[in-house]
Amino acid sequence: MRRWLVWCGLVTLLAISGSAGARAAVTPTENVDEPARNPYQQTITSKAVCSTCNFIFNKVPAGKRLRVTNVSCWFALNSNAGVELTSIRDSTRTGAIFYMPAILQGNGLSAIINSDISLVIDAGKSPVITMVTDFNFATTSICTVSGYMISL
Repeated sequence: MRRWLVWCGLVTLLAISGSAGARAAVTPTENVDEPARNPYQQTITSKAVCSTCNFIFNKVPAGKRLRVTNVSCWFALNSNAGVELTSIRDSTRTGAIFYMPAILQGNGLSAIINSDISLVIDAGKSPVITMVTDFNFATTSICTVSGYMISL
């Protein structure tokens, strides 16, 4: 019986040391492009009279890159102006542009956007949301850009 317990103990010891060795052999991986994600969110409230309204957010600081993951907006329309186009791009108009559907609410006097996207804005540039309507009108708008900053 004692011999059997010793043998079981040795097998257990070998199993434990073998699995520890296997774990030590695993090479950890790192996401080189996103070593530290710093949450980012900015909201702009605007009152304007326009047919093409641009909502310009703060510039991305030097040494950083912004990845935009969500855009949410609410537009209060004081007339039956139809929303023809909503988009987001960088302030230099050289990068990608994403078009987002605006959904009219209730009586057609407000519209919302809530879009998950993946847009990269480099240092020195700003996210810009553009809304184009049928004609000039007064609007109260709230737009939020969410995502995270990446240190370069």
